[in-house]
Amino acid sequence: MKVLFIALELYNPRYLGGMQRFNQRVVRALLELQGDLVQAVRTIALWDTPEDTSRAPAGAPHYAGQRKKLRTALRFFRELHLFRPDVILYGHVLLAPLSVAARVVRPEAKNLLFVHGVEVWGVPFRRMPRWERAAIRIGCHSVIAVSRLTAERMERAYRIGSHRYRILPCAIDYGKLPSGCGLNRVPTGSSVLLTVARLAEKDRGKGIDKVLHALPTVFSRFPNVQYVIVGDGPLKDELAALAKRLGVHEHVRFLGRVSDAQLAELYSSASIFVMPSSQEGFGIVYLEAWAHGVPVIAGKHDAGGEVVTHELNGFTVDPDSPGELAEAITWLLAHPAEARAMGQAGYETVKRHYTHERFRERLAEILQESVRAVPPF
Repeated sequence: MKVLFIALELYNPRYLGGMQRFNQRVVRALLELQGDLVQAVRTIALWDTPEDTSRAPAGAPHYAGQRKKLRTALRFFRELHLFRPDVILYGHVLLAPLSVAARVVRPEAKNLLFVHGVEVWGVPFRRMPRWERAAIRIGCHSVIAVSRLTAERMERAYRIGSHRYRILPCAIDYGKLPSGCGLNRVPTGSSVLLTVARLAEKDRGKGIDKVLHALPTVFSRFPNVQYVIVGDGPLKDELAALAKRLGVHEHVRFLGRVSDAQLAELYSSASIFVMPSSQEGFGIVYLEAWAHGVPVIAGKHDAGGEVVTHELNGFTVDPDSPGELAEAITWLLAHPAEARAMGQAGYETVKRHYTHERFRERLAEILQESVRAVPPF
């Protein structure tokens, strides 16, 4: 089969995040399936620049839309006519209305929409005009969600029947679990709490402010704790001001964006990964922490409660309860052996469920199913 993948972003480092990494993994998996299931792959990204094209892997010709919607749409229709894809993948719900035109221009193709989280069940996307929702129902044969929670919430918001959803969880690349991870340093030195998140206005639900509110209680028992925040954006100044008001600013470090190598070092040196979010459609950062043997604390009202098994590989807490969050942090700090076991359990969770190989297998299953039959509307 020939596959056309259109996304908002693929290789532009300005938009690097969980969704872009997912998109890149899709392309990588498709290329690995060439010669067996996939015949050819082409990609389009609205927000990418010509410079980003050089970052595309060999074997997947890439078109950078330069944020020009009309030019990107014209390229999409050109590929429908000339490339004649059998499967069209849409990387964001905002691109899904193109599927209606694709049903007319290339009726043989199967249209599959990837969805991740708040873009299909949060504000402002849940206020999408009715015609756009109808277009998605008409144009897309299947919706591929990264979690059951995202599928269930989108089903309620868009009234797209459950039979049209498929689940494709996120994945990471991981190596052998390094020694010295987790909480084995707690009794002799300072402890590091780590959060990795973009600090954009739309990411308020990540729960960094909740951690700051919990810190005074944590410091009353563990005064040497340091809270490290990786990520940048307009919320940084607001969060820094909150830390100062709470009197915890001397224990809080904002590192901004860091390289992949630096991030790996930060994960390895962390005692606990904490992100009590209320907006995760999956939470790939939990997998990254587990890959370094670090126990995690997630929110219980989003997909964190689906990915993290409470008291096995971490804790899930109510993000709106500073007391519950502080209790989870202090328990892990006070019980290093148990916390280390949770980090190890997280590592095993990644090995069993969230490897690239499993991701590729599941994507292949979805593609094969899509070309065999069309789910009834």
